[in-house]
Amino acid sequence: MRLTTTLRRASIVFAAPALIATVLALPTTSVAQENTAFRQYQCTVLGDNAACPASYAVPATRTEVQVVPGPHALYRMHLGQDAGDAIEAARASGEQPAWRTVRITTRQFTPKEAHERHLGLLSASSETQQILAEVPVEADAVRACIAAEATAN
Repeated sequence: MRLTTTLRRASIVFAAPALIATVLALPTTSVAQENTAFRQYQCTVLGDNAACPASYAVPATRTEVQVVPGPHALYRMHLGQDAGDAIEAARASGEQPAWRTVRITTRQFTPKEAHERHLGLLSASSETQQILAEVPVEADAVRACIAAEATAN
């Protein structure tokens, strides 16, 4: 009986360092995972660009060229028609699409705005668009642009 008790105590003493090492290693792993999740939350929900990984880096200001269909073409696209076909049909009725050059500026939210966005009280975007130019274009150029965007995505 005494030998069994001694063996039990010895096994606990020898197992204790391994158990302690395992327990001490666990919080470090969960803290690192929590930190990664929190950084992703800061990036996507709060709009904090500093918390985003380098692959998500967005320049503060960029310029884009967009195709802007007219109201008749938008209506046809709403009905399910292909964008290129809708623009051509609208063009046949006298409507011209346009190229719009815009400057997109990304800004950081203030802590108050980030908190309000988290609560769902603020729906403001972190990006603002400034129209630089808008020019009517030919339907063939629009179709080529749409085809290029479709192959790029």
